[in-house]
Amino acid sequence: MQGDFGWSPSAGTAVTDAIATFAPATIELAVAGLLIALVVSLTLGTLAGKYQDTWIDHVSRALAVGGLSTPQFWSALIFVWLFFVQLGWFPLGRATQSVFLTIDHPTGMYTVDSILALNLEAFIDAVKHIAMPAMVLGYTNAALIMRHLRGEMVEKKNKDYVTAARARGVNNDTVYKRHVRRNSLIPTLTIAGLSFAFLLRGAILVEIVFNYPGLGTWIAAAATSNDFAALMGFIIITAIAVISVNLIVDILYAYLDPRIELGE
Repeated sequence: MQGDFGWSPSAGTAVTDAIATFAPATIELAVAGLLIALVVSLTLGTLAGKYQDTWIDHVSRALAVGGLSTPQFWSALIFVWLFFVQLGWFPLGRATQSVFLTIDHPTGMYTVDSILALNLEAFIDAVKHIAMPAMVLGYTNAALIMRHLRGEMVEKKNKDYVTAARARGVNNDTVYKRHVRRNSLIPTLTIAGLSFAFLLRGAILVEIVFNYPGLGTWIAAAATSNDFAALMGFIIITAIAVISVNLIVDILYAYLDPRIELGE
């Protein structure tokens, strides 16, 4: 209750200090993965729902099945082999130390810190390092959100209010944008919110493969060294994050759908 989780031998410091040190890297990675997931899933999910049973729908569904069926550690290994070993486009690790030693780290998130320092070189370096693990995390979660959004749009476009809008002569694109897609996004919000918790969980294996020093790398080392204080602290923090995200999603429901009222 006092926030004292004990001492972490694997980190050589108190558990709370270790969490404060490693959490910014994992949060930055999770946010980047979520942004990629939202951009990909909202785009492809909308197209798949709008153009049902066309080639766009088939491609989107194939990508969704692939994302849900492929283990993240396997996708990470493929990305390392292709983009690092073969093409050399993206580096491993979190950042080039010689670049980031020249700027301050008020947030611990390298992309944010480089923007605050107005250092373009550091920002590009941070983006290159976070790109591969963020894409791996984002792909899996994009598949989940995309599949759910597509199903919601297919169901919503046959509703009476959609038929009534078409009968009034409303443009087809406007019907999908204002009625079908907007109402489909409300239940999809729950899946998107919970995806953030899945990102924190999946970051453990992904961080190990990409040598990304965050909570995942630390907690994996703690698990292999019987660092129970670190494991309990990580579980508690993750549980708090999941509960907080669910609360935020419930609050946003009332703003997205006027029909929903929050009880006192």
